[in-house]
Amino acid sequence: GEGEGRAGDFLSAFAPRAPWTRFCLPIGVLLRDVCLNVDTREGASKFVVYGRGIILVHIVGIVVAIRHYPERSKVLVEDATGQIECAVTSPCSLSLGSLVTIQGKLYQGIDSVMRIHANAYRIETDPNIEAHHYLKSIRMIEKLQET
Repeated sequence: GEGEGRAGDFLSAFAPRAPWTRFCLPIGVLLRDVCLNVDTREGASKFVVYGRGIILVHIVGIVVAIRHYPERSKVLVEDATGQIECAVTSPCSLSLGSLVTIQGKLYQGIDSVMRIHANAYRIETDPNIEAHHYLKSIRMIEKLQET
């Protein structure tokens, strides 16, 4: 039915969505290299990595913990480089052990821990998606470091 996730389908909390620019990065890079932007001009990105403002991020990993609340779910995703908590507000059909792609905005909680507010997620069926994501991440990091 409506709102139920099937493998390979993106479930979005906001529809329709315009095409968006995203940073494909391993979780470990997000946690280690992303920092708050000191530029306070209106319209400036809140977070930066390698000198570039971040709007949205794209991660791939395994769901290792999940807590459901009435209005959202908190999902802990791990990709062998680190773990990050993701807040999912759309109806959540994720379960432990699911391989997922999550797209969303970074935010820093009261405890100063980096998290992702998921705009969309997809349950993956192709186990090669993780390797593909890492290769895209490596290319993106190389391009960011070149400029």
